[in-house]
Amino acid sequence: MIHLKRYIRSAAAAALVLTLAVSGVSAAYGTGTVTANSLRLRESATTSSRTLAYAKRGTEVEVLEAEADGWYKVSCNGTVGYMSAEYLTVTVTPVEEEAPAEEEAPAEEEAPAEEAPAVEAPAEEAPADTTLYGRVTAEVLNVRKGPGTSYARVGKIYAGALVTVTEQLDGWYHITTDKLDGYVSAEYLNLIDPAAAAAAATKGAQLAELAKQYLGVPYVYGGASPSGFDCSGLIYYLVKSMGETVPRTATAQWNGGYTKISREELQPGDLVFFTKTYHSSKYITHVGIYIGDGNFIHASSPTSGGVIITSLSNSYYSPRFVGGRRLFD
Repeated sequence: MIHLKRYIRSAAAAALVLTLAVSGVSAAYGTGTVTANSLRLRESATTSSRTLAYAKRGTEVEVLEAEADGWYKVSCNGTVGYMSAEYLTVTVTPVEEEAPAEEEAPAEEEAPAEEAPAVEAPAEEAPADTTLYGRVTAEVLNVRKGPGTSYARVGKIYAGALVTVTEQLDGWYHITTDKLDGYVSAEYLNLIDPAAAAAAATKGAQLAELAKQYLGVPYVYGGASPSGFDCSGLIYYLVKSMGETVPRTATAQWNGGYTKISREELQPGDLVFFTKTYHSSKYITHVGIYIGDGNFIHASSPTSGGVIITSLSNSYYSPRFVGGRRLFD
């Protein structure tokens, strides 16, 4: 009987030691800081699993386990789940048992620590790389006060417009522009990478990209809408959709006081003007938008396909080129 009691006490003590050891390992692997604008806490370590919560940039979470297949098991505001290791900067909690090893070979053990800043540098730059951008695909897209059609409209943006995405929700994006801050339906916004967004950062580049959305729209004399454009009507409509103004006719656009640009100085978004394309008594008779690589987009004529792209070296347009004007400096 005495031996049995001693066995039970020994077994209980061993179980207690094992329990303490396991809990010590799983409870304090380290601390993580969110580097993305909005990071999902998922139910399991896969992007197809259910979203439990969202964490904004700078949020600190408790990391429960070491990284496995690109995921960390974490506790975020009391909820346990998994976060992508790509968007977490993790500081590992020091383990006391490793101290003797550090004392035995201090020079060798400390060398990696000295190199750590160089390794961690990309993580510090991650917020810039992970910024999301989107381009509007709908002709007119409502921006609302909250993520749903029941919320009031705070403004609208147009096809081709570039926006910054600050938060992703179920079926909605929180976006910002120079003038608006609100929510849009994810159905009408295509996410693009930062490099493409940087290329379209200027208003001129935005105008050039926006014009491409209307390739194939028929030519209509006096037209200034997606149902039909004349040459200056296309410019007038696109600039207005960007929240700016420009005169309605080609002659007025040429004489509008905008910066004069030579053929060699042309940049995407600059207006290009031509003479004697259909009327010999007028100086300015046609206008288009330079889109780069020696090409321009314009509402040409009823018989040439409406809104098309043409080379400035074209045998018809090249000798009739007058000059360029820069709308946005």
